Amino acid sequence: MEKKRNINMDVIRCLALFFVVCVHSFAYTGFYSTKVVGLKLFGLCTLRDFFMICVPLFMILSGYLMKNKKIEKAFYFKIIRVIAIYVFASICCVLFRSIYLGESYSLKSSILSILDFSGAQYAWYVEMYLGLFLIIPFLNLVYGNLENKKKKQALLVILFIITVLPNILNIFQFNIKWFLNPSISRKYFKIFPSWWSEIYPITYYFVGCYLREYELNIKLKTEIMLLIVFVLLLGLFQYYRSYNSTFEWISYASYNGFPLVTAVMFFDIFKRINFSWLSNGCAKVVVHISKVSYGAYLVSFIFDKYFYQYFDKMSGNYVDKIWYIPMLVIAIFTCSIILSSMIQLIYDYSLKFIKIFIRRYKKWQKKRLVLKKG
Repeated sequence: MEKKRNINMDVIRCLALFFVVCVHSFAYTGFYSTKVVGLKLFGLCTLRDFFMICVPLFMILSGYLMKNKKIEKAFYFKIIRVIAIYVFASICCVLFRSIYLGESYSLKSSILSILDFSGAQYAWYVEMYLGLFLIIPFLNLVYGNLENKKKKQALLVILFIITVLPNILNIFQFNIKWFLNPSISRKYFKIFPSWWSEIYPITYYFVGCYLREYELNIKLKTEIMLLIVFVLLLGLFQYYRSYNSTFEWISYASYNGFPLVTAVMFFDIFKRINFSWLSNGCAKVVVHISKVSYGAYLVSFIFDKYFYQYFDKMSGNYVDKIWYIPMLVIAIFTCSIILSSMIQLIYDYSLKFIKIFIRRYKKWQKKRLVLKKG
């Protein structure tokens, strides 16, 4: 294992990847078309809203780990890996869609699907992250020039107000009939400006910067209890909003809604847990999964499509079949890691080959210059 590596961040990244696979399971198994009634659906609404912290955790990790990055070539060269892994993963997805799903792809359309981020189904995150990556050193300048804790807290409060609060406030109708049964109508009154809500990745990035620098002044046990209570209350709220209808997936249940609160508490808890009890072997596995999580996230689409077809073929309704979902999630998670590990290996060897080629080319250039001078 690498020296001075923060195993807590690796654990968080592994869990974020697992939660991504869990969230996608709801989309592929019919949850969103199932009527929300009964204790099982309450539990599923609660789990779904909890697992939505997956992407926020990745964004917070970016801020936590890149808080001190500066405007320099060494930093920007790291974007090569982001792009290369994306390209390799996209090729895998396009091949799967072409060979297994029978979709029509020519060489031209395959290349275009990589360029427009449609080849890999979950590549929206890459499209977002590339832009975030480019401005990270400039975001760090903004954050670093805030002289004290209060000013940094003020920045976070303002970002919360413009990116998250609108998605929590603009979700109501103000009449008694609607409050008694919210699922009768999903048209809401806008009471707060929401134009800036889509810049939420920057909010999460600065949250990560803040958590790198400061602790939340809450005892660990108290914070764990608060997280459990908040998750249950959020599940209850979601159940109330969706009761006797299908799941209501609007702004408050998306990444720039309530998941911000859940993600912050979850991240802070796992940042503070002491993982020294992990054996060296377990730690190596965690680090490896963490390293390949980006590629695993992208190729998980392949295994989502492959494994959930068997769920559809099982007899019984959605509620009867939910007990099979954990096994499918574990299978998808494992296969995604294996394929991503292979992609990482191809990338590592490609990089090594390119470095050798450049080194030999430079030597050849030097010899050529010497011969010319001679």
